[in-house]
Amino acid sequence: MRPALVVTLLGAAAHFTTVIIQILIARVFGAGETVDAYFAAITLPQYVITVLTAVLPVVFIPVLASDAHSRGELLRATTSVLLTFTALMTAVALAGIAFASPLLHLATPGLSSNAHALAVTMSWILWPGIIGAAAVNVLTATSHSRHSFTPPAVALLVGGVLNVAIAVAMLRVWGIYGVAAGMTASFFVQVALLYRAVYRPREPRAEASASSGVVREVLVMFWPLALSTLLIKSTVVVERFLASEYPAGTISYVSYASRLTTLVAFILSIGVGTVIFPSIAAHVANARFSTLGAELSKSVRTMWLLVAPAVAIGFVLAQPAVAAILQRGKFTAEATTQVAALLQIYLLSLASTCLGMITGRVLYALKMANFMAVAGAIEAAAYVAYTALLVKTIGITGVAWGFVLYNTISITWHTAIIQRRVGWSEPAKTSGALLRTAIAAIAAGATAAVTMRLTHNAWLQLAMSGTAALIVYAIVLAVINPADFAALRRIVRAVEKEKGPRV
Repeated sequence: MRPALVVTLLGAAAHFTTVIIQILIARVFGAGETVDAYFAAITLPQYVITVLTAVLPVVFIPVLASDAHSRGELLRATTSVLLTFTALMTAVALAGIAFASPLLHLATPGLSSNAHALAVTMSWILWPGIIGAAAVNVLTATSHSRHSFTPPAVALLVGGVLNVAIAVAMLRVWGIYGVAAGMTASFFVQVALLYRAVYRPREPRAEASASSGVVREVLVMFWPLALSTLLIKSTVVVERFLASEYPAGTISYVSYASRLTTLVAFILSIGVGTVIFPSIAAHVANARFSTLGAELSKSVRTMWLLVAPAVAIGFVLAQPAVAAILQRGKFTAEATTQVAALLQIYLLSLASTCLGMITGRVLYALKMANFMAVAGAIEAAAYVAYTALLVKTIGITGVAWGFVLYNTISITWHTAIIQRRVGWSEPAKTSGALLRTAIAAIAAGATAAVTMRLTHNAWLQLAMSGTAALIVYAIVLAVINPADFAALRRIVRAVEKEKGPRV
């Protein structure tokens, strides 16, 4: 519980810095052509970073776990993989810079000529960030394999704070380019911090050539999964491609709503998802499948305690939440309405997204890379087709509905495969607990819907309705699901007792 809380609290603080960045962008630039250009420029570099984050740790950690490396062997493996992937990402970054304009034409063809020119320049600043991101992911995987979770979380937080500091300092000098510069710089600060944590001064430096076998194993697992993940994680590219064909500002609406949802999903899932993965890998490596099934059930029930009320209450309070966070300066009430409508739909994907953080890690630990690659490719191709059809049929909200459908399908087949391969400890008991928690969350959402009518101030609506909804959630949960309510109380007490991060 303690490392999960540390990762969650530090991760939440780090990702709150992204909210500050969004507030700055919304206040200064609103939701027009300039912001469309920023989101267009960041699309492909962020796409590559997302793939690295999704794939590198989940192929590297099982290799370290299954081979039972000593500390010296672990460092040699880290050095080899670190050099390999920073070299590969340097080549990709140089290609991205060289072909920035045609790549933007492919990804966001509907941008105006002015927005396209802005996006090209910003992409030159953003592409080098993927080099730092590759190094961060390798070093993070090594730290997690030691069951040391605090250094990566601290590095993420420091990087986020630096990102905000650079954006604030450079916004008036460089405008939107300052935001891009802060993002790239933050990755290299994280590398420096993690390097010191992984390669401690008292430990000998490792020779890269000593672990070529590990590099080969990682690459063999990485490429098929990376290729499929390029399709699986193509949602953001598809979203902005389709949104670019709509009037100026539409890319901004979709991106604001999507990013707010991603932030909530990260906060809810990162602690449990990060801490459980090394244990899952160890259980699989040692064929402890009954223990794995029990731990999986407990993890899913724990995460659902947080996700269910977030979906129900967030759906009701989407409008005041967007108004309170973003509506100021050039971000208008009309923009708030547009973003809130999309956010309500996106929030419906939280359950499958967060629970998929657990089920996906089980599949990765089982080293089902080839199967995941094929299934992911088929699933992603279907996503592109039905999302394009939805957008054509119902308009830009089809982008959000496509994302919900995509994640729902994913969690369904994840669960089926895990049940077949591993076995799920007491599935009927787990399903019943999840249903009772959902009923308590619905009661909380209904409470929020009633109490928000008492005031029209966005901040008061959030405070009053959110508090009332959480109280009702706790009461109903205590009555109909006392076992999980006791688990929730343990989480709250652990948060209250957490005085500072511990490794």
